[in-house]
Amino acid sequence: MFTAIADANAEIMGHNSQRRAAVEEMTTVPWKGTDNRARRKVMKTAIDAMPPFRRVTGPATRLRIKATLRAALNDTIGQQILTFNPAAHVELDPVRKPKALVWTDARAAKWEHTGEKPSPVMVWTPEQTDASLDFVADERLYAMWHLIAFRGLRRARRAGSPGRRPSSMTTP
Repeated sequence: MFTAIADANAEIMGHNSQRRAAVEEMTTVPWKGTDNRARRKVMKTAIDAMPPFRRVTGPATRLRIKATLRAALNDTIGQQILTFNPAAHVELDPVRKPKALVWTDARAAKWEHTGEKPSPVMVWTPEQTDASLDFVADERLYAMWHLIAFRGLRRARRAGSPGRRPSSMTTP
């Protein structure tokens, strides 16, 4: 199963890179001129025929899949359907959490220049947090932004993501 996931990831990355290259090429074609418009139309049709951009199944997700599979197979052992859990013997690559970095002036300037974030997890300085909260002080959702800034809510809890309710809202 995990080999199939790795194969699917390779295929997804190939499709994504082809689509990204086609979109990049289309951006180089000027808008004006009959020939250019016709070429853009053909390119747009080709891009629409390509598979859409998709996310790959990352290492952390693979670990969650393994944990779910192990739990399900452990239940079958408890029901005496299986005698051992093959998922317990699956070895996956270790997952490294990305290191959080602070938005320094140099990192912010580099990000604005190149468009690449220094790390997937970036942290504001107290001054940046203060400036951001000052910026939204008159907004209707100021209390929510204040709560997020100082309590560090998870993404799923911020905007009331579908299908999930905060634990304080669950019914007994």
